Amino acid sequence: MVIPAPLMGRFYPRPEPGAELYVSVGSEVQEDTVIGLIEVMKLFNTVQAGVRGVITEICAPEGEFLDYGSPLFRVRLHDAPADVRKGS
Repeated sequence: MVIPAPLMGRFYPRPEPGAELYVSVGSEVQEDTVIGLIEVMKLFNTVQAGVRGVITEICAPEGEFLDYGSPLFRVRLHDAPADVRKGS
């Protein structure tokens, strides 16, 4: 499953330059886990995972300007039937 960008703007996967990433490949996330920031007009908006699972891929490069719906991360969902996991 893909976690999409909830709004357009510049994506940051860490709270500040030089800090550790919010999540990396292999990180377990819950619905309310902060996975990054999107900057729009000098305002930073936190992005939450919105799902329960494990991060399998980071899709958005740091500092990249993204459109609404652009893929941020791929996640292997918890509690998903096996046939849904195959399509992730």
